[in-house]
Amino acid sequence: MKMKTILVLMLGTFFSLNALAMGKGMVSPTASDSWDTIRKDVAADPSLSIGQPSYSTAFGGDGLFNACFDGTNLRAIKPLSECVEGHWIHTEHGQQDDEYVCDKYSAKPVVIPTTMTEEKCVESHWVGSGHGQQDGEDVCDKWETVTTTIPLNPELSLWKTHGVGHGQQDSEDVLLFNKNYQIPNCN
Repeated sequence: MKMKTILVLMLGTFFSLNALAMGKGMVSPTASDSWDTIRKDVAADPSLSIGQPSYSTAFGGDGLFNACFDGTNLRAIKPLSECVEGHWIHTEHGQQDDEYVCDKYSAKPVVIPTTMTEEKCVESHWVGSGHGQQDGEDVCDKWETVTTTIPLNPELSLWKTHGVGHGQQDSEDVLLFNKNYQIPNCN
């Protein structure tokens, strides 16, 4: 009789784990999935994250998924909200517990040119008491004009954290795949 009970418990556990794996508990997106599907999987599984180029942070938490191309610039589809007026709430515990509360927000449009020109140092020399020491500086000898173009089809990455969690000592971020994302045209 005890053997039947153990068998029933084992089968119940097996079917429960399978149901969990097929539900939102264990998501396995693939590079062939659409970005909409991948983003839903990321929302359902906190161990998944999408890696985007550094300039994508200008568009808020959604990054490039909140950007469109107007023919010249990348623009935020939904303007970001910017605090324009607020106040501090002071507590009796001192500044560590103080909190800034925003009273008034304003829509902040985001526009980034897709082509930028800047001057960059391409040759330099060290002036001072020794290279690598604090008593000196790098002096530029030759400047060049460099044009940078932001791609409209950038490669994004899907990462999965194994272990305790992001930033924890016992966790590890593993690249699942890279996939291009086509930034849509603005309407």
